Amino acid sequence: MKRFDRSLAENPIILGDRTSDRIEWLERERREAALDALAAMGQAQEAYEAQLKAEATLTAQVEALRGALLEIDALDPESRIGDCSVNAIRGLVLRMGQIARAALTTENHNG
Repeated sequence: MKRFDRSLAENPIILGDRTSDRIEWLERERREAALDALAAMGQAQEAYEAQLKAEATLTAQVEALRGALLEIDALDPESRIGDCSVNAIRGLVLRMGQIARAALTTENHNG
């Protein structure tokens, strides 16, 4: 290594060319790293915004289902299903499903 250093010291033109080449290379690397970092930050921001949107959608859907459950509970406020026929119970279950699907469908179109 000392021999290499000595040869560079003895020939400043070579040292200057190699140093400027190295500086240019480092500057290119720095610019590329900065652009990569900016791109990564942009992707992170987009992912964060998508997460916020998904959380808001989920919250709205949960609230819609809570409302549907209240409406379903209102179908049998006195919990008297046991006194009903099988056809009445099937009809009630179908109506419950319709209410739940309608709550989610309405929320998807409004969200």
